[in-house]
Amino acid sequence: MKLRSSIFARSIFSLFVFSALTSIAFAQTAPFNQSNPFDQTTSKPEEIIGAKISEQGNPSVEAFLKKGVVVESVIKNQEGEQAGIQPGDVLLGWSRGDEAGEINSPFDLPYVRTEQASRGPLKLMGFRDSEKHSWLLGSDLWGVWTYPNFQGELLSIYKQGQKFARAGRLDVALEQWRKAAAFSESAEVPWISPWLLSRAARIYGERWREDGNLDRQDDLYRRAIEQASGTGSEVRADLLRQRAEACQRRGDFAHFEEYQEERLLELRKLGDKMPAVDALTSLAWVTGKRGEILKEENYAREALMTAQTEAPKSIETILALYSVSSVLMDEGNLAQATNYDQQALDNLKRYYLKRSRFALILGHLGTLASRRGDLAKAEAYFRRALAITEQAYPNNVAVSDPLSRLAECLIDQGDVADAERYELRSLALRQKYLPGNLAVATSLRNLGKIARVRGDMFKANEYYQQALAIGERAAPLSGETVRFLIGLGYVARDRGDPVLAETYFRKALAIMDKSAPGNLNHAETLGDLAGVLYRQKKFDAAIKTYQQALAELNDGSHMGVIDEDRSYYRAYHTAYYTEYIDMLVQQGQPEVAFEAVEGSHGRTLFEMLNRSRIDIHKDIDPALVEEEQSLLRCSHSTTTAKRERSTAAVAGC
Repeated sequence: MKLRSSIFARSIFSLFVFSALTSIAFAQTAPFNQSNPFDQTTSKPEEIIGAKISEQGNPSVEAFLKKGVVVESVIKNQEGEQAGIQPGDVLLGWSRGDEAGEINSPFDLPYVRTEQASRGPLKLMGFRDSEKHSWLLGSDLWGVWTYPNFQGELLSIYKQGQKFARAGRLDVALEQWRKAAAFSESAEVPWISPWLLSRAARIYGERWREDGNLDRQDDLYRRAIEQASGTGSEVRADLLRQRAEACQRRGDFAHFEEYQEERLLELRKLGDKMPAVDALTSLAWVTGKRGEILKEENYAREALMTAQTEAPKSIETILALYSVSSVLMDEGNLAQATNYDQQALDNLKRYYLKRSRFALILGHLGTLASRRGDLAKAEAYFRRALAITEQAYPNNVAVSDPLSRLAECLIDQGDVADAERYELRSLALRQKYLPGNLAVATSLRNLGKIARVRGDMFKANEYYQQALAIGERAAPLSGETVRFLIGLGYVARDRGDPVLAETYFRKALAIMDKSAPGNLNHAETLGDLAGVLYRQKKFDAAIKTYQQALAELNDGSHMGVIDEDRSYYRAYHTAYYTEYIDMLVQQGQPEVAFEAVEGSHGRTLFEMLNRSRIDIHKDIDPALVEEEQSLLRCSHSTTTAKRERSTAAVAGC
């Protein structure tokens, strides 16, 4: 029984750590008006804000709404908590160098984080009780939820709604907040009603396990966005972000992409650069999930170019590096993918020491090591990622990704007992927090793989079928759905049904031909298809398919940057060579079989010489060396032309 050790690019949290950390943070990422209302020519920003706060505003508004926002909750282990922000603190303004501004609504904080804190440490100013207070924050997720600085009757109505929501009486809470919205509309503060609706939507989302009413949540977001038509683009952009992230958590990637695209349009109207980077990386993630590789690459590279220009030390730059690395891994270019991951890791070490973001990059490096066949190195990366995530977010859904990655690595090393223990933990977290999400399907796939290793093909088929049902609903062209089809192909093959196995392998290849032609997983699946064709005695088709698979496997772009990794990679794929050569001999083609053996040995010898730093060109006629280089250039041009044709084909779909 041959098990594939590679983890397909975009294994869930190929961003799932990314998506899980984003969703648990509930960090707000939309901007507000950048214009600074203060004359900064004579005073420090802090003094200007203090003077501005003391001014009287509109008396009719001040009766129920004061300047600033009130902290409602703070998420553990994120910037806000580490800076010392506590529930009940009132945030009134911010400053960074010569820049300063007020905070007048909960929609203001996202701009401050992405557009300002991304460029350098930022000070928030306000009050704790009656004392002035300030907090210093960076560009990573703040994890701070706030509500408007309500006063009088409006505050009383809002607090009553909170009380009903905590008691699970969501409809009563919503009715209270409708009263608050109606109360505030007379004062012509257009953002309050959309904010209250979005607050109610978040409550419905947090309590879906009790009533399962996610449709109600989405409808509230829809109404909030409609009512925000009279507000600025900054408000609509943040509401679209919240609606998109709600879709992400329930695995609705099509609407996640749609709302993020609308959000990006709103942000482009404002001209803000760094908030747009956040939308671009989100779009890169979801288009990769949906198998839209060209769109994924465009979004990721635009995000990286903007972030490196505007805020090279920011967390957004690190996430953009990660996004580009994910694209390159999808394309099978493991060498460049590793380079981008290493840049991201270097930035983390330089600017964000002791941050949970390390788990994201370490997990990706583990995936790259696994795809090169170095399972020991991959396991080490995954264990480090798990330790970091468990320390930062114990018993949280974020832990599920490193658990699942480690489980698959252990399966490929034959340790199915520990693998099952880790994967069951991962599945429990995902089913609790992300029911129906693609992440759940990934855990089911791993459990199917464990059952197949144990020889329980009935149970394996059951797990894979459940995973495929989720994949075809949530992301039919994704790498994860490809893997579910491949797993079912293995089960059919191992049950002695090569015809059904062929069907599954061809379905997987059809998806990859559209989204990721020529990548490593494509080559491996061709090898598996050739094997089942051989079992059906379709010898001509099997020979042709083996040759195509081996040609793709020998493409050096699949290798990592470290030379010694090539030995792991080559050893893992020896089975394909063995099957191919055996079939040639049985079909009476010993000369072709001999050429295949010699070619394989020649590549192995060349790699040994290269690792030993032996110069095989020493004392060789320069004319022969030039002829070799000419042949290599010709080969490279041919390979490039093939890739360009593949890219053009995808673009025309």
